[in-house]
Amino acid sequence: MEKMFKRMQNSWFWRLFSKKDSETLDKRFQVIDDFNIVVNGFPGLEDGSKGYPIGENIAVFSGGTNGFTLVNMTTGKMRRLIAANGLLQIDDKDIDVDAITAAFENYGDIYAKKPCYYFGRYANFKNGYCAIQWTLCPDGRYFADEDGFGAEDCREENVYCIVNRDFEIVVPFKPMNATAELQKLIDKNGQAKS
Repeated sequence: MEKMFKRMQNSWFWRLFSKKDSETLDKRFQVIDDFNIVVNGFPGLEDGSKGYPIGENIAVFSGGTNGFTLVNMTTGKMRRLIAANGLLQIDDKDIDVDAITAAFENYGDIYAKKPCYYFGRYANFKNGYCAIQWTLCPDGRYFADEDGFGAEDCREENVYCIVNRDFEIVVPFKPMNATAELQKLIDKNGQAKS
């Protein structure tokens, strides 16, 4: 146990969750290692679900009935971005349809709000903000078989949104340089309020 604790102290996980923060982690979250957190007895999440830390005492739980859920493990605040049925749980205003359709030829079915390819964290929480990525159309090679047949002539199309520590979407899904947009928000607003 002591060996595991020392290894954890030297890991990047310890930098995401400071010692002070680790003392306030909700007891319903068990840290297994740098990349795995197991939940038990937390309302709205399936017992035994595995999640992963994304900074500032926030974790993502995905798959099964959890869909894609952000959880603040200190306050207990939770936001489900994708339901178990695969549909996005966001308002229309949280998707900049005009910017997406103007920038991309292949933008999937953004109107159905059902991610078919990748949906997940792009950048960890930093100063109260995090970027989420949604792949609307994968690179054409995605559709090829092992011999290379079936590839389509399309490029990968990604959109991003920025969420704050209260899990509000402060910049809607749109084509952008998510890293630059995050830095711009931090420079403009400083630390996000919670």
